[in-house]
Order: sequence, then C-alpha cells, then structure tokens
Amino acid sequence: MENEEVKTTQEVPEEAVQDKTDESREQEAKPPKKAKDGAKPKNQKVTKAEAPSMLKAVGIEACKRHSLPVVWVTDDGQCFPEQGDAKAHAVNLKNNGIIKVTAE
Repeated sequence: MENEEVKTTQEVPEEAVQDKTDESREQEAKPPKKAKDGAKPKNQKVTKAEAPSMLKAVGIEACKRHSLPVVWVTDDGQCFPEQGDAKAHAVNLKNNGIIKVTAE
C-alpha cells in the first residue's frame, strides 16, 4: 500500500464561531491598558522631542565607558570618536544629522 494521508475535518458549531467574534469585538473596543509606574508601552515610538535627549544620554555614556572627551552620535544611536566617521555612517540614514556630545 502507498502512504496515504488521511485528513479529518472537525465541525465547529456556528454558535462557537459567533461567540469568538463577539469576544474579539469587545476586546477591540476596550482602551489599551496603561503601563505601571509611568513607563511607556513597548509599542510606543519615541517622539522627536525626546530623541535628542536620548541620543545625548547615549553619547555621555559612551564618553564615560570609553574615556573619550567627545563623541558624535548619529540618529540611530551609534557613537563615533571621529566626526568624519559619524558623517560617513549618517549618509545612509533617513535622518543624516549628527550630534556632538562632550563628556560631563
């Protein structure tokens, strides 16, 4: 005998299908839950106003970690000790600006 695959299908009562759709509609109507302790939800993007301060914080941390007096930070958070390297990397980014960050 050849290998024959037998596929069985299950009958699902129509009431069960409608109950699930009603439940999913109720879940969609609920407002999203707020995070505790004022934390941002994971899917919320960083606003443009917050980006420079975050990039500055990344730069300060890089200065401390690598004992550098100054770093240049690109929009994607990459830190470079040389301005030319930062500019070369930023050319390929959507926002090609760089930020100069000095150690504090």
